[in-house]
Amino acid sequence: MAKYEYKIATLAQGIAGLKTIDTVGTSVKQPVEPQGLFYEPFSVYRTSAGGMEYGDGYPRTEWRFDAISQPQLTGLLEYLGSAQSAQVYIRTRTQARTYANYKAIMHRPKDMTPAFRSRDTMWHDVVIRFTMLELQA
Repeated sequence: MAKYEYKIATLAQGIAGLKTIDTVGTSVKQPVEPQGLFYEPFSVYRTSAGGMEYGDGYPRTEWRFDAISQPQLTGLLEYLGSAQSAQVYIRTRTQARTYANYKAIMHRPKDMTPAFRSRDTMWHDVVIRFTMLELQA
């Protein structure tokens, strides 16, 4: 059994089409999983007139890769096509450190320049954001 359950699928593929992220892309020799846990139950935090903070909006999460190979990164970015963002299904960690399926908006990583690419086709410090998470039953 895999240590992690990070998965992704297009809207057309649906929940049944979720693929583990270590199988996306071609010729991936050493697939990697996201590091750490980043999950926020709300997209915005506000302060009420009484001084109490409350959360508002949809949950969001990030998949952070310390290093990811070019083939695996290309495989993940194919879910975006040529767009900056796209709706997808994902299976990711929750705040309770369990896994759940979500419909989400995937965003193209920012600050990706060849300067972060080492000579052996690895990209470093790649962050893929997912917003507007909707829990799927």
